[in-house]
Amino acid sequence: MTRQPAIPRYKCKSPDCPHPGRTFRTHGARTQHYKKTPQCAHLATRQYHATVEDDLDSSEEDIPLPVRFVYPSAAPDISPDDSVEPLTRSSPAPSSGGSPTPPPPDRRARVEDVLDDEPYVYGCPNLHGFKGTPVKKPYEDYESLLSSIDPKLAKEQQAQAGPSYAPFKSQLDWDTTKWLMKEGLSENAIKHLLEIPEFVEKVGLSGHSVHRMKKLIDRLPPLAPWYSQCVEIDNLPTPYVVYTRDIIAVIRHLFNKPSYANCMAYGPEEHYADEACTERLYNEIHTGKWWSRTQAKIGKGTVVPILISTDKTTLTQFSGDHTAYPVYLSIGNIDKETRKKPSSGAWVLVGYLPTGKFDEEDDISDNAGRKARARLFHASMRVLLEPLIEAGKNGILLVDPKGRTRLCYPILTIYPCDYPEQTLVCATRYMASCPRCHSSKDDYTDNVKGSARNVDETLEKLRKAGKCHTEASAMTHLDPTKLLYVPQPFWADFPHCNIHRIITPDILHQLFQGMVKHAIAWLTLIVSQVELDSRFKRVPPAHGCRHFPRGISILQNASGAEHRDIGKQIMGCLVGCVDDDVLRATRSLLDFVYLAQYKSHSSETLQYLKDALTLFHQEKEAFNRFGGRPGPNFTYPKLHALQHYIECIEDYGSTDNYNTETTERLHINFVKTAYEHSNKKHYIAQMIIWLDRMERIQLYDDYIAFKLRGAFERPSPPTTRPLRTQKLALHPKELDPAFVATAHQIPDFAEQFKLHFQGLQDKVRPPLPVNRSRPTLPIPSIPTPGAIKVWQRVKFFTPNPQLESAPDFVDVAVARPRSNPLNDTGTPARFDPILVRKPDVEDANAFGIDLYNIGILKLIFAIPPDLLRHPTLSLALDDPGTLAYVEWLDVEPDKDEASGMYRVTRPARRFIRHEIIELSSISRTCHLIPDFGSKATRSWSFDTAILKQRAFWLNNYSDNLAFQTLY
Repeated sequence: MTRQPAIPRYKCKSPDCPHPGRTFRTHGARTQHYKKTPQCAHLATRQYHATVEDDLDSSEEDIPLPVRFVYPSAAPDISPDDSVEPLTRSSPAPSSGGSPTPPPPDRRARVEDVLDDEPYVYGCPNLHGFKGTPVKKPYEDYESLLSSIDPKLAKEQQAQAGPSYAPFKSQLDWDTTKWLMKEGLSENAIKHLLEIPEFVEKVGLSGHSVHRMKKLIDRLPPLAPWYSQCVEIDNLPTPYVVYTRDIIAVIRHLFNKPSYANCMAYGPEEHYADEACTERLYNEIHTGKWWSRTQAKIGKGTVVPILISTDKTTLTQFSGDHTAYPVYLSIGNIDKETRKKPSSGAWVLVGYLPTGKFDEEDDISDNAGRKARARLFHASMRVLLEPLIEAGKNGILLVDPKGRTRLCYPILTIYPCDYPEQTLVCATRYMASCPRCHSSKDDYTDNVKGSARNVDETLEKLRKAGKCHTEASAMTHLDPTKLLYVPQPFWADFPHCNIHRIITPDILHQLFQGMVKHAIAWLTLIVSQVELDSRFKRVPPAHGCRHFPRGISILQNASGAEHRDIGKQIMGCLVGCVDDDVLRATRSLLDFVYLAQYKSHSSETLQYLKDALTLFHQEKEAFNRFGGRPGPNFTYPKLHALQHYIECIEDYGSTDNYNTETTERLHINFVKTAYEHSNKKHYIAQMIIWLDRMERIQLYDDYIAFKLRGAFERPSPPTTRPLRTQKLALHPKELDPAFVATAHQIPDFAEQFKLHFQGLQDKVRPPLPVNRSRPTLPIPSIPTPGAIKVWQRVKFFTPNPQLESAPDFVDVAVARPRSNPLNDTGTPARFDPILVRKPDVEDANAFGIDLYNIGILKLIFAIPPDLLRHPTLSLALDDPGTLAYVEWLDVEPDKDEASGMYRVTRPARRFIRHEIIELSSISRTCHLIPDFGSKATRSWSFDTAILKQRAFWLNNYSDNLAFQTLY
């Protein structure tokens, strides 16, 4: 389908604009123009169409929210499942009348436009404010506890200049002790180090032995104390131990941590992409609808969303049956980019649940064992989370990172976990029903979802079943809703908590380890294992895409990361060997996977998500018709779970707020590493001792870092963020140009160098009078460089087009010749395809692939500075910076309808085009997959495909940025 350029609608309002009359297709494009143009920079500030109301109970100097919303003081009649009216502005929103926006030519054409703009933000700080000025300094309580350990040493160090390191003698003492404790050295190794003559005295260590070092560390203030409690269920003789800690102290620590001062949210906000407030945005948890509903119920106060995750994991790899059942906690006030970093400490281990086997040793049946495990889980979780019940009802006073006291209500909000854990938490039957709605197994095939489950209804069914005297009579209450009997679910008394609604999507297990895994198995049967392997073997390598030199069939128990890498390349490997219906079904599934991973969603992108799921259900029968599946029904719980993605995104923000990839990564620090520091006997207690010691060290290290820094970290201004940056090695090679031409397979390098040099000279020649032309004359005296600086790779940093706070996309383009260019031995050559921004195309007139040319990066080099001022030249030339030698490829104007990919071709030999361009004009890399046709040619090789093949497919699934921009 031919795409038409969008109609320009926005004009620059600055009378001093250096480009008078220029128009922009989107509001975001005009905003970017304001930011980059000094004469128009004063217009870059967002103008809000609402009146600021004074709040006598709040200090506004630290809350950058310009708008107040009027909430009811209480709303006890609002159900968690009921919708709440939008937050009322103090003045009406601008009218949405006027010229309607033309429909986008492509289904993703306006995604980047909607999300790239700075949103209109509306909040309600008058409901979650604070009183008075800050009354507590950061680490005030922590310092008082430190000084009580060794008051004499603390007093001496406070009298001296510089920070105090008490109870350690000096910074060297602390740094050495920290290193010895954290680096995993054995006790014998540390003992031998301390026995070196005069080592302890010269370093000035407080601990003369391993025991004294550990004793000193154990005297540091803890984050929260640990304790154990026995749990008994069903009159079984075996007692089960729950290891837990003060969960309120954990919440107090996370809410008060000074390093989170600039990444905390204290109330709900509504983000919109337009002034008329028709295009709502969802990214952080506080931009979702759940926080607004909950804020309306509690009235004045600060909501603290509690995120809980549980996941049973094995501790041994090849033998043994040791397991651990950790429970992790975080709070939704911390922004998602901080929560996702394990090093930030935003997730805290709050307990270990017992892992009862309930086997023949307990003299119970398998069915009774499953029920006993569920009851043990709920009894243990109730012990661990019970303090949240009272705190959520009446509130607790917490101090935020800036010392302000707030009345806070910790509410259980999100429970990210995999499907087996979801059914366990919600007391629903495994593989029989959905934990969020009343959909049975027979409904999973259809593109529908059942009515939402209600926590009151679930509790009533469990209560009635508990009063029955026989199991058969109890089943009459449980069977219709597919519930598993649990006498007292741990969430029964939690305020403002519908346990079925807080079960959230899971990208890792539902998509990559679920539907993508299934699709790969189906496609393997359709294409054949041998043919699919041969195609993956011949896919050229690219940054961020794993290369499979032996195919994908050899993978045993493939991980989620491996399924992700297969999904990035499988579409290009299918074109030509499967029916178009199979391509459409696969493309719609991949579209859903990539859309679901957006870091910020709009009302429009959620519609795209819904359309992708609808298309998959329409085309999924193709997998059956062509032999990919043995049966007609798609009764997969993970397929049905896709029905709930949109409502969860609207309630809790984008899916990276609750993806289990984050909590799976926590197992390394809180389970696997801790287990390695135990003697493998009674290991849970030993793991807790070691983790508590590491936690005390980290707390003290954070305190010292804060004292040395002396102030809160301040984020860099977002408006100064560059659109694109590049990075090269500091020390390039200096090579002979003739050798470079041979090694990099660019025989016309000398000719292209001459043309580029001539262009540089034309730029510095003085202008001629009007109606005069200068004849193009050859430059007879172009100096020949003795050596040029050559780089083999360049790294690109591209800002995320959706969310300002998200990390940059990083990729690397390689232009590396064969390590031994004189023969065919050594490391193979690699020349990556790249995207080059078209210089003659404005943002307002093009989008997607129309913004770029595609080429192959053959060489990265720089002209020696002395060559630009050579005596044989008539003029001194400006330094062009780093240059790139590129071979251009052609992109067909229309993409393939079934696969959604563009076909890229290499011109005939005599029409091949080369050019030397500035490296700064390259945007980033791209991934090209050879057009294999109906059968992959066995003589092809992955290392020669880019240079020898004539036709390729432009892979827009190579990473999330390619999916967002190459359409």
